[in-house]
Amino acid sequence: AGTIAAPDGGEWLWVLDSVLSTLSDKDKVRQAAYRAVGQLIRLVNFSATLVGTPAGTLGSSDLLNRTVAALAAGFEEGTAKTQWNVCYAAVQLYVNPTAMIPVGGGEKLLLPMVERLGRSPNIKLRAHAALAVACAPISWRRGEMPSAGMLAKVIEAAHQGLEDHPTVEGPQRPSPAHEVRYLQMRRRYVKTLLEQLEDLGVAAGEQVPAS
Repeated sequence: AGTIAAPDGGEWLWVLDSVLSTLSDKDKVRQAAYRAVGQLIRLVNFSATLVGTPAGTLGSSDLLNRTVAALAAGFEEGTAKTQWNVCYAAVQLYVNPTAMIPVGGGEKLLLPMVERLGRSPNIKLRAHAALAVACAPISWRRGEMPSAGMLAKVIEAAHQGLEDHPTVEGPQRPSPAHEVRYLQMRRRYVKTLLEQLEDLGVAAGEQVPAS
């Protein structure tokens, strides 16, 4: 076992490192693995260092970069369920005060969530993406702001997120009552996002209508 040279939360670095290795498994395993990654990110202290691993010293910045890259990769081939679990994990990453997300990797993770907020035909995935994107400014406050181009895409997707779009037919389509719930959730998260952008001094265009 590794030994910890870190404040509380460093012991979870080892566990997160192990779980990340399961994300290339079959999609059903990946769905659960991404959820587990989200749970672990809540506990990890990314300012810690775990030593004595098979690879030697496990630097927190290396693990953070791997985590961000792994979450971004979840949007490339994952099912809708996998993707909303990735959104859940991204929320935990954004609100973890020890996660200093690099701008380049951060935008690679943010972009697919912005795209799904703006255009996904899956209403549940859009709601999860809206929550994740709404939490992103929390991490910007402790690090660096994204590029102007990325902010423009965030703003565009936010206003698209206020619009109604038909959902796809199929077994994963929620009931009408749940569709209304997810639409209300999405609009609430988008309102929070636009308020945070305004608070950061980012002009977000038209005001959000009252829900």
